[in-house]
Amino acid sequence: MPWSAPLVVTTLASAAALGVASTASAAEPATDRAGLLLEYRLDGDLQDSSGAGLHGRAVGAPAFVAGHEGQCLSFPGDGPYLEAPTNLATLRDSFTVECWVKPAATQRPYADILGNQHHSFSGFAIQQDGSQMNHYYVTFGTGTAWIYSRTVELRADVWQHLAAVKTPGRLRVYIDGMLADSRAVEGDMASGDKFFADRSE
Repeated sequence: MPWSAPLVVTTLASAAALGVASTASAAEPATDRAGLLLEYRLDGDLQDSSGAGLHGRAVGAPAFVAGHEGQCLSFPGDGPYLEAPTNLATLRDSFTVECWVKPAATQRPYADILGNQHHSFSGFAIQQDGSQMNHYYVTFGTGTAWIYSRTVELRADVWQHLAAVKTPGRLRVYIDGMLADSRAVEGDMASGDKFFADRSE
């Protein structure tokens, strides 16, 4: 799966950028750089352009290919992934995670685009719903349970901008700037594992 521009993606086809911000807008994904914790443009390198210096590390051999803008990372879905030297421990009640992604037509079950989830109900993920090809949900763990968005469909072989916005009482999912899901939620996110894109579990 290819990724392009700011943000991270996992087990799709390509990722073109990834961004994580500690603050969230209740109405729409963040458009400024205030509160930016992590940003990978993935345009030929794994440098964190947020200013935090949390440069990524490629595990395996994800490849740089033509992306949405410039280059992006392409993940084959069978092992290579991107890892950040942080678990984003400050993400709790409000945050935004966004990326450009171009999913391949076929995915492995439970393919992750990105996240930092851990098996102990902690962290967050954008993950395929089992074997439902290119149908994804956003989930976060409270320490005792997983909270899920509605499953949304991503089109295969097409660049799409995906954003998840968590506020104290709501979880929203946007595709190409359009609200795809909004639901009431309770609880803060429990701190997860190291942030990754396209990691196979």
